[in-house]
Amino acid sequence: YVCNYYCVLGGSKSCGVDTPDDCTGNICGGGCFIPFGHWLDCNRTKLDFAKEADKDFVDTVLNDSFPGNNVSLVAYESSVDSTYNLTSNKTALHAEIDSYTAGGGTCICCGINRAVDMLAEQSEPSRRRSIVVMSDGEANVECSRQGTGDAKQDTIQAACDAYDNYNITVYTVGFGDDADENTLNQTAQCGHGEYWFSNATELAETFREIAEGIVNASYFAQTVEVEGNISLGTVLYGDSYISYNYTPQNMLGFGEVSVTQESDRFGGNISSPKEGIFDVPADTKILDAKVTSYSSQYWTSTTELNTPETGGWMNVFNLSAYGSDFRELGDPYIVNLPVGMVSAGETNSIRIDTALGAGNGTGGSPDDRVIYSIGVNGLVGYGDLFSTPENATADAAERLKDMLAQYNITLVDTTTSSQAIGGVPTLWGPLTMEVKIWI
Repeated sequence: YVCNYYCVLGGSKSCGVDTPDDCTGNICGGGCFIPFGHWLDCNRTKLDFAKEADKDFVDTVLNDSFPGNNVSLVAYESSVDSTYNLTSNKTALHAEIDSYTAGGGTCICCGINRAVDMLAEQSEPSRRRSIVVMSDGEANVECSRQGTGDAKQDTIQAACDAYDNYNITVYTVGFGDDADENTLNQTAQCGHGEYWFSNATELAETFREIAEGIVNASYFAQTVEVEGNISLGTVLYGDSYISYNYTPQNMLGFGEVSVTQESDRFGGNISSPKEGIFDVPADTKILDAKVTSYSSQYWTSTTELNTPETGGWMNVFNLSAYGSDFRELGDPYIVNLPVGMVSAGETNSIRIDTALGAGNGTGGSPDDRVIYSIGVNGLVGYGDLFSTPENATADAAERLKDMLAQYNITLVDTTTSSQAIGGVPTLWGPLTMEVKIWI
């Protein structure tokens, strides 16, 4: 039958009562849980609620929207009772969860250590890896691997080891009034995760929130692949950074200045692929070119270039070349274009697309545009003859101003240099001397 209130007997059996006051004596031991406006089967136990939460967690992590995720299971009592290897088979995981029974002892560090071993053996270090630990009691069994001499400290240290040695995040959930919140909280802190407390009616929702947090973090997590002298076993932590040197293909020459320009927004509607154009002024040196990608929740998947240099559409970037599971790859929201394939004095066409996976184009943004840097001549020579050096300088500055105006450069200041000429032999007859100044 169903009832408003139900009481838990030793964590293994419950019985229906009329009021919370009836949870005394021979009727029920333990405490009462009051559902929030729900009528629940009075025969459900704490283990039933835990199984329901486990299944919700599995279903959320293995949602079809997030292909590539896997879940493993570890059940522990005084020691590890059973395990199930990493898999994406929800049916098999549900069956394993249904087989769980209640027992004695609480070796939380045993469960963490076994989960760490399974993740280390069955998953790639580049993947985001997490452990969710649930307990309804206090840690009361020690682990020789940690060897602190205290079951609670072994539990905390096991989480520290998981994160420090394998970059595995540890989340903890305290279930019911008997849970050791202090130890579970410290365990989560040392594992760089979060601690959650839940009662029976909230447990499934708690697990669902944790699962969604893990999935979202995995979904947007990005990795970077670098080449060079990098030792094996290097771990990229949250406060780590990568430093690299970049030498551009084209360099500024004497008297040249760098100008950065932007193309117009590609505009229009979101289309797959998104196409735009950009013009590079003639008689310039192309130093750098890149296209921006407003990829939103997707990944920038392909970029193509069509210029007189390429003679047609040429693929310059394809994310699927680095893996079919885009969730494991970084999102290149800026794609560099090969400067040798960009034509000066010509119209260059470009296509860009976003996707959730290989072959699944979702379109480019109307706000995409090309940003490019060019080297232009910033030096002018002498001009006509003038009666004073000041007039010659003013003429040169005006000609420099006109030359740079085509690149939208406003002349602010100039530098003038002069050179003395000596050793001119004396000439017979009329002599004309010219002095020219340039900047």
